[in-house]
Amino acid sequence: MKLHSAEMFRAAAMLRQHSVSLAQFREESEGYQREIMHAGFSGNALEIALGNVQEASTSLNAPAHKMAVASTVLEVFATLQQRAEKLMLSSLGEDLMTNLNSLGDALDWACARSIDALCTPVATPPPKRLDEFGELSLDAIHELNMAQAPPEIQALAEANPDVYLLEVGEDTMVAIIDPHEVKTSPSSVTTFVEGVGSSDKSRWPTTIERSRSIAHATGGVTALWLGYGAPANLSRAVHAAPAEAAGGELARFQRSLSQRFPAAKKVVTGYSYGSVVSGYAAREGLEADELVLVGSPGVGVSHASQLGFDGSVVAVTNDGDPISFTGGNYGGAHGVDPTAPTFGAQPFPTRPKGTHTSYWTDPVFLEGLRTIATR
Repeated sequence: MKLHSAEMFRAAAMLRQHSVSLAQFREESEGYQREIMHAGFSGNALEIALGNVQEASTSLNAPAHKMAVASTVLEVFATLQQRAEKLMLSSLGEDLMTNLNSLGDALDWACARSIDALCTPVATPPPKRLDEFGELSLDAIHELNMAQAPPEIQALAEANPDVYLLEVGEDTMVAIIDPHEVKTSPSSVTTFVEGVGSSDKSRWPTTIERSRSIAHATGGVTALWLGYGAPANLSRAVHAAPAEAAGGELARFQRSLSQRFPAAKKVVTGYSYGSVVSGYAAREGLEADELVLVGSPGVGVSHASQLGFDGSVVAVTNDGDPISFTGGNYGGAHGVDPTAPTFGAQPFPTRPKGTHTSYWTDPVFLEGLRTIATR
């Protein structure tokens, strides 16, 4: 049954009134206790009675607080639902109507989840990861994330209609880029993991363009994974700690992605420091068919077999990419260069030429990604 904003506002007002009444009753009870104590009465029976009153008064704190929080939750979602209902009544195209229906589904789910959480002994935090949204459609998940995303991410998604938000945070974003409108049944899903400086929001429009290039090349969708605090500069990129911490999160995301798209071919493409993250994710159990290491400084091991990855490991570095000097055959801060013969990775299907930043505009490189995603 669909929720209506008017009903939600009425329920919010009722909860707010009950919360205020309980708080007032508690304050009055505590006032009576103070008056009795100041009156000079004493005795064992009185002490027991006052203790019982105090216990009863204290027990009202939790329900009063939960009612107040539930009222706030209802008011927030009622406001959003009211906006959706107004738009529904206007003259709209079929695509926008579908989006509004998704917004309604998202609001129903989120509101019910928030209220249910108040009735459990341990509060359930709001959903932050894709696997926490259950069987909600990607459209509904996008609308839910749009409602709670920071303004910069909201603006970015609005400016790029083929972007569907899967996870959002203050400085993180995970999204599907779907220029072909095949997100419900893509032939392939390429997860793109960026590297140094990728947590800088001012760079995200460029990262989305790169992701879109991947999607156009492969014919599937790109899952842009900016779900970690990336090193801000090269001096910080010599440390493995951020990659190691992010590896588990990336592996978790891939598991949920695999459940969403069981029939699609899954490719994880780690670029620069993002390849280090991908390497740690592989050791966590990465659900993918192919792992592509692009312009990689190393992945923390000396041989591909040490990743414990069941799929194919492919590596490529442009001839003009200076990152090739950081690893070499003997290893650097992050291990052996994955393109070194001793590492044991498969060669890239094509022979691109360029620099560290030219991969995503190079037709030869993108053709290689297409081959990997479709073979």
